[in-house]
Amino acid sequence: MATLYNMIKRAAALVALTATLAASAQVQTLPTMGVAGRVLRYYDVRTGDSVYSVARDLGITVDQIIANNPSAADGLTPGMRLYFPESLAGGADATPAPGEPQHPLTHVVEKGESVYGISARYNIPVETIIKLNPQADSGVHAGQVLRLAEGAPQHEALAAAKPDVAAPKSGLAPRAGYEIYKIAAGETLFAIADSRGTTLDAIQVANPDFDITSYSEGDEIYVPLTGVRNDTAHNASPQTVAADMPEDSTANTAPAGYSSLHEMSVAVVLPFMAEDEHPGRAARLNQEFLRGFLMGVREHSDRNGAKIYVRAFDTKGNMDTLRMLMERPEVSGADIIVVPDADGQMAFIEDSDTRSVLLNYFSIKDETYRNHSNVVQANIPHDKMYDRAINGFMQTFRGEDGLFLPVFLSRADGPTDKAEFTRLLKERLDAEGVPYATVEYSGSLEVENLAGYTPDVQPAVYIPESGTRHEFLRYAPVLEKIKEELATPENMALWGYPEFVTFKGENRAALHSLNTTIYSRYYTNDNDYTLRSLRSRYKDLYGQEMTDAFPLQGVQGYDAAAYIVAALRGMAQGDSLPKDFEGAQGTLRLERAEGLPHSAGLVNNSLFLIHYREGNGVEKTRM
Repeated sequence: MATLYNMIKRAAALVALTATLAASAQVQTLPTMGVAGRVLRYYDVRTGDSVYSVARDLGITVDQIIANNPSAADGLTPGMRLYFPESLAGGADATPAPGEPQHPLTHVVEKGESVYGISARYNIPVETIIKLNPQADSGVHAGQVLRLAEGAPQHEALAAAKPDVAAPKSGLAPRAGYEIYKIAAGETLFAIADSRGTTLDAIQVANPDFDITSYSEGDEIYVPLTGVRNDTAHNASPQTVAADMPEDSTANTAPAGYSSLHEMSVAVVLPFMAEDEHPGRAARLNQEFLRGFLMGVREHSDRNGAKIYVRAFDTKGNMDTLRMLMERPEVSGADIIVVPDADGQMAFIEDSDTRSVLLNYFSIKDETYRNHSNVVQANIPHDKMYDRAINGFMQTFRGEDGLFLPVFLSRADGPTDKAEFTRLLKERLDAEGVPYATVEYSGSLEVENLAGYTPDVQPAVYIPESGTRHEFLRYAPVLEKIKEELATPENMALWGYPEFVTFKGENRAALHSLNTTIYSRYYTNDNDYTLRSLRSRYKDLYGQEMTDAFPLQGVQGYDAAAYIVAALRGMAQGDSLPKDFEGAQGTLRLERAEGLPHSAGLVNNSLFLIHYREGNGVEKTRM
């Protein structure tokens, strides 16, 4: 095997030397364009390209590609454009000539892109893009051609100018059996129908002269009265949204502080920033959490009498609004308050003497559960997470012949964001008398660095000191090469971290190839039927996809609602708050932390081990 290793190393060195000599010539053949005041070379990814093949063909390194194109760390997709500075072409970086465009004249929208992302990519203000493409004000779709400069051609798909905004259709006369509903910004008729317990067809019948394909903020429509409501309170500050979700509910709101074994009131208190014209990403994710929460309440509510009253309150991201909210009995008197994660706000809510159960799904570091019996910390804290993960490691890699040889991978001057975890794991291994090895290397991992610590000698599990994608690319290719040569590939595994869940494309494929096991507070799998179905129902209900974030906030809200419904059912049967729950994405095993008084709240002590198997299979183990 040593001879094979030496051959691979010599071949790699020869390729690297050839690439260095050819780099200038190869990158110099690429076309140029002005981007943000610089002249850059660019390469359009073709079908079959990978970050490795492009690096080879252009005579540069993978690190150089990713340094100039961070999104390439997730893998390449056909049509993706990579940019490179002139310095890689053997020349000095330059600026465009006066009058030369600083970016392409047009952009073809790719799946998942937004106006804001395109704005950031080309350093063009959102307002400029919308001015050049008026219809983009309501969003963009894959295949759409956007103009990025005044001189850009007017593509057929964008030729129509944005029509003048008509005056709101208002002034409807009252009608028996109907309410007059004023459409808010961003609302769809489908969402209005769902929130009122009716159908789109029923709304269309009630408004025969109303164009359901073209309506605006402020338009008024008739909505059949069904007893199900989702009202917006008209006091300017603070903003309140009330939603009584069960279809058999006949009351508009639950009395402040009211609860019973069959009814429960929930206040979702988060910074939705609903009055902002362009809410930031965090606010949009909070809105997505609320949508998922409402969907979860509707799908899980007991149709045999149990009712959950949900109200959402916008903190607007400031303490003054939160103080005003906590003075309102429908907030401070709610059975459960879903609390925000902003510094100090959780503590303020607790100090307001509310008797509500405070459900914390957002702040990982908050420790108010230690001395407040009404706090439920749904996020497993770091120390508990590491302890559970290490237990999972010992169980996963302990076979009949003992534990796999743990091999720690440590790059000189590399990131060590998982140093605390690896330190604790080594302490556990020392305590149990389990031998382990540490491999130190510079640059990228080479085959010879692992001489003596490869699975052909003893089954081995490799443990990196960092969870970053960039670092993953420094060791994964060599581990894959070694695995290809093994007669017993099941003798080799990789241990990973929560960040690995976000890997896409080639990096995700490498996780499967390397038989990777990771620990994570949340589970995700693009091929999981439950998650795919949930996301599909969300899109059908709200007319939009969930944001590609981790965790998925729409699913987070859905799981929170499912837990609350389970809590209501359990208490109706005489039980206390459920301590054990597994949702579509998260897991709860609630307990009072060891060593804390009985007056302490509950904290989660559960996580997932996620196993990436060869052939695209994914398994999860609840720890």
